[in-house]
Amino acid sequence: MLLNSKLYVRSYRSADLEQVHSLISSIFQLEYKDISPKKFLSDLNKIAEIYRGDREGFWVCEKDKKIIGTIAIKQDEEKVALLRRFFVNPNFRGEGFGKMLLKQALEFAKTKNYEKVIFMGNFQMIEAKKILMHNSFEEDENFSLDGGSLFKLCHTF
Repeated sequence: MLLNSKLYVRSYRSADLEQVHSLISSIFQLEYKDISPKKFLSDLNKIAEIYRGDREGFWVCEKDKKIIGTIAIKQDEEKVALLRRFFVNPNFRGEGFGKMLLKQALEFAKTKNYEKVIFMGNFQMIEAKKILMHNSFEEDENFSLDGGSLFKLCHTF
């Protein structure tokens, strides 16, 4: 999806691995200091393998040949997808890039006949929660996992 002459939302390519890893790792270091990156970032070394199903995808937002955002859809159940890896470089937040990534992921999920898309996050993910709530996601439940408090948001088609 071409957004303007130098801004794209497109499918992940293996050549993107270093930039994607760098972006997400830097956001974790800056915003999620008390979360172990190794535990939550282990899939990033195998993006093409983990998100390769017919009903799965991983997208990047690229501006001037630099990846500034990511988002992914992963099948959870037959009619339920997980929204994952929703990150936007803090220097580019508030400019609509997260909304563009989200639109791409939701359009994909709808064409793959999912009935529901779920996002789970911790309470430090304030920006992600805000944009999701402003784009038709609804709070589902709060729960604990490995001693941390998490929230669950759902989008229904």
